[in-house]
Amino acid sequence: MKTIIIVLILSIFNFKSFAVDGEYICHVNQLVSYKSLANRILNVSHQLDKITELKNKGERVLALKQIQYANRDIARFRKVLAKSNFCYSLKDKVDYLKVQSLKFELTLSLDQRELKKTDTCGYFIEKIKVSIENSRSIANKPHEQYVEISRSLRKTNHILAKKSCSKVQKKELGMIFDKQTVYLDKLYLKVKS
Repeated sequence: MKTIIIVLILSIFNFKSFAVDGEYICHVNQLVSYKSLANRILNVSHQLDKITELKNKGERVLALKQIQYANRDIARFRKVLAKSNFCYSLKDKVDYLKVQSLKFELTLSLDQRELKKTDTCGYFIEKIKVSIENSRSIANKPHEQYVEISRSLRKTNHILAKKSCSKVQKKELGMIFDKQTVYLDKLYLKVKS
């Protein structure tokens, strides 16, 4: 009888210690579910970095595909979140993940809107112009400027070979290509001497 009373008292104290501040031990499946959600959000964060990199390279179509993948991951996140019921100790962490998902979703929609404003060739022309401005900003470093202009010339040549540009866009790209080629020749002579 004494052992039953001792076990009963110990179990009451153990239960009370878990419930004093409102926290209690989470089930393993809740922890696994939380880690899965956190990994999904981390994956979306990596995809956003990749989208930024693709946008800077002028890869509009690939960036749009990456946005679709990221949106799909956010949708899966929401689906898992709706099915899950988290314990008190994970509520704040899950709320943070919700806020992050909303922030990422907003960023993705803004990126998508920006990328859909122009066609591939128009977007590429904008990026080439930015690249030209960047090369002019490093005018005191002829070696770096030479490399930057060479890259923009390769990109321009690559897009000229594609059939996605209109005649007007190809003419504009041709003029940019010619100006950059002349400037590159001058830089070559400057670097060589």
